[in-house]
Amino acid sequence: MEIELARHDWAGLRSFADSTALPDAIRALVGATDKESARSAYWCIDNVALLDGCLTQSAAAVTSTVVQALSRLSTPSLAYALELLAQISGGYVHEPAEQGLGPISVEECVREISLTFPFLCELLETSSNSQIRASCVDLITACGRYERALKERARHVLSSALELPEMQSHRELIVNSLRDLE
Repeated sequence: MEIELARHDWAGLRSFADSTALPDAIRALVGATDKESARSAYWCIDNVALLDGCLTQSAAAVTSTVVQALSRLSTPSLAYALELLAQISGGYVHEPAEQGLGPISVEECVREISLTFPFLCELLETSSNSQIRASCVDLITACGRYERALKERARHVLSSALELPEMQSHRELIVNSLRDLE
């Protein structure tokens, strides 16, 4: 992850606050072992890279870095990392981008997230954490919506998840997600 962090010019990325704070906030999220630490790091990132769903130029760098670290996160950290990626994948870009938020596209962020598609599918099927499952549904849906090659796979995974007894608490979310993929 440190290599990916070093790839980005954090000081040069436009955001809602000082984007040079993002690497330490990402490290804190990745290193969090309890829910409170993970939540605190999540909000530090959220308040800089996106606000109320509006993405900034720093969101793409956050996405690529968090994606790279996903496989090594604790359960509380993973839950908040996936929530962060879900918020980014469902975000929007304020137009025109020249108004201080920098060039950014949701598609670019989802392209990074789509690199984790098999991992997300496995988590959806095996995780016992409700927050992780809900974020996986959102992320699988975003991958299917923005990455044409994943659309049918996303539909299959979500349709199959409807058959799992442990996914019944997410039934409405999955049904709505499947509608989004029609």
